[in-house]
Amino acid sequence: MHCPKRLEEGKMSSGTGVREGCELPFGTTGKASTPTSLTEQEQQMNKVDKLTLQLQMMTNERNELSIILANFTNNDLNNRLNFELEMLNMEHKKVMLDLEKFPKEISEALNKCKELTKETLSCSILHSQLLSEWIHLKEKVSILREENQKLRGEQISLQESCEEMRRLCGEAHEKIYDLWAKEKQHHLRELHSSINTSSTKDIL
Repeated sequence: MHCPKRLEEGKMSSGTGVREGCELPFGTTGKASTPTSLTEQEQQMNKVDKLTLQLQMMTNERNELSIILANFTNNDLNNRLNFELEMLNMEHKKVMLDLEKFPKEISEALNKCKELTKETLSCSILHSQLLSEWIHLKEKVSILREENQKLRGEQISLQESCEEMRRLCGEAHEKIYDLWAKEKQHHLRELHSSINTSSTKDIL
């Protein structure tokens, strides 16, 4: 590795084999060092090179900032400050206007909350009434269903009774008809016999 640029132009020392201007580590002589010490020296030189490069970059940045700062005059700074102050004043006025609107908005919100509370209460009362009516109607429907079931049972019983009455009436009608037929036949026989008897008397 090399020494920093400002030391690179140094000449080799005839006695030590090291460039002039490079500092040797503490406790070393001009004699040839071991590979381990050379590696340590190279690492130290690398660190020095990096630090030198970083220092140069920081110096360049400082110079650029100095140039930029020099371009700003007091007038420019005042104008910028005035502009920022004006913007802050405008924002402050806007915030104050918003703050002035808050009481009115809060009052309107409270009124709406009161109205909503009244509507909620009315809805709750109406819901209770409707629920009560619904329960009452449900009970009525239950009663009507029971009555309907009873009526259907009675209707079935009446239908069965009617069928039984029809059957009995049919049987009675048949019996009456048979009796009537027999009675008529008997009467006709008697009439015919009577006629025959009268005819025989007349002939005699």
